[in-house]
Amino acid sequence: SGVSALQQIEQTTGIRFPQGAARIELARASDSDLLIRAKLAMTPAQWTAFLAPLTLPADAFEEEKRYLLGTNDGWWHPKDPTSLPTAQLTLPDAKVLNVGVDRTDPQRLQVYFVWHGT
Repeated sequence: SGVSALQQIEQTTGIRFPQGAARIELARASDSDLLIRAKLAMTPAQWTAFLAPLTLPADAFEEEKRYLLGTNDGWWHPKDPTSLPTAQLTLPDAKVLNVGVDRTDPQRLQVYFVWHGT
């Protein structure tokens, strides 16, 4: 069977997604630096599992950092949720992860995921 889109992201970024996390949309741009944008659906337990290996403290997420996710573009609409706490994590090899979480539906969180080179 083929490699799923989430598995491809894992292979590229080294970031693991919890079992059962669902891809809503995905975009890859490969100009000079690789850029991956994905929107995922996760349960609260999957979200906790996703954060655990990232060493990203819960209090790293702030509304003021939403700008890190950029502007609305088609299926990508980080400007729309009432609340979208966002955090940034600097990774090895000059890579950056920006991640925001929309808890409008507390049982199905929408996770905005941006990974790129610096």
